[in-house]
Amino acid sequence: MRWTGRYVGVIGAGRAGRAIARALRTLQARVMLSEARALTVWTGVQGSDLRREWGGHTDALWNTDALIFSPGIPPLRHPLLRHLRQRKPVYGELDVVAPTWEGPVAAVTGTNGKTTTVALTAHLLRRPAAGNIGPPLGETLFRSGPFVVELSSFQLHDVHVAPFHVATLLNIAPDHMDWYPSHEAYVRDKFRIFQDQTPEDYALLSVELRDEVRGAWQDLPGTRLWIGDLPGIQIRSPDTFVVDIPSRVHLHLTSVPDPFGLRVFDTARAAAVLTALLLRVPPDRILRQLQSFRPLPHRMERVGVWNHVVYINDSKATNPHAVAAALRAAEGPVVLLMGGLNKGLSFSSLAPLIQRHVRHLIVFGNAREEIARTFSALSIPMDVVPTLDEAVHLAVQVARPGDWVLFSPGCASFDAYTDYRHRGHAFKRLVEAYHA
Repeated sequence: MRWTGRYVGVIGAGRAGRAIARALRTLQARVMLSEARALTVWTGVQGSDLRREWGGHTDALWNTDALIFSPGIPPLRHPLLRHLRQRKPVYGELDVVAPTWEGPVAAVTGTNGKTTTVALTAHLLRRPAAGNIGPPLGETLFRSGPFVVELSSFQLHDVHVAPFHVATLLNIAPDHMDWYPSHEAYVRDKFRIFQDQTPEDYALLSVELRDEVRGAWQDLPGTRLWIGDLPGIQIRSPDTFVVDIPSRVHLHLTSVPDPFGLRVFDTARAAAVLTALLLRVPPDRILRQLQSFRPLPHRMERVGVWNHVVYINDSKATNPHAVAAALRAAEGPVVLLMGGLNKGLSFSSLAPLIQRHVRHLIVFGNAREEIARTFSALSIPMDVVPTLDEAVHLAVQVARPGDWVLFSPGCASFDAYTDYRHRGHAFKRLVEAYHA
């Protein structure tokens, strides 16, 4: 794919859009950077071969030869962009940078657990990650492998080039239904990560997908390995893994370090170990590197223990599937804090787990009434409050020794916070302030 001399419209001037605009200019394309927000200052993207518009997308985009949409911009919501998609060639970020890479590259996608898996894999490789973690894809021009990238379904939506030696799909659960027309469309985008593999490449899938999406994985072009079973990597116990890569290696790993201490991260740990082995990292180095990994914040993060009550910050849990995993990991009765901005998802699948694990439910934020209606028939105490501040205050009052106060919202944060990090920091500050 040649970009020299082409006039490319980049939709969205956030971090990813600016990076891909710079990459295109390096590849000698002309660029129009179009932003819906009314920005007053443009930083990091300049030059005579760059046009810019902000405060809305205009008909000037019709003059471009091709389009690249920044991740997260819904493809059908804006009428002009919808018409442009129907009449212009549309590419993804990967189509710009991937043809310039040298050496093997691994990629990870899934509804939940991507960032933790990628961060741990990069740690085992001793190489920086890219994509949703680390530098954006636009900053990986001419990078040499091995390295690992994190990919959302948005980034895979328009991709034509996906040259991954190791491609991993961790899980699939309903998500982003405010963006996708159907769950089936979401699943199709996740499976695009495997589309350009050959039998010499490896497709890693979590064993939970074996029955959930059987028709989707049976005809993958790469060599299929399972995360959680053989061939692939099997977790015999928290510190014992068995690895079977047909025609290549069979390993029995013992005394495998666990930097997380929670079974909810077993899939991430196993996927990272298997990927590192496939990228030729020696087993003894993998075990050493596992010992020095530090878990990422806002993902089942232990804030502290006060009065024999454990406080857990799981702000990254923005869908019911993540809340379910958190509840299964709890080691005591749960005071659960849920709420925020719903992404068009149903919470009803959580009812049995909440009935089993939750002693007291506190719901807050924009979706609080919807969540309260969903669980109104459960035989547990439930309180409905407007804000996270009030939810934390109430949780401190009702928690008993031995409880887990679990902040696992199951919703996006944008009703009150800029992102899940902002929300997670707010939760930690509130908890620490109440116990100061």
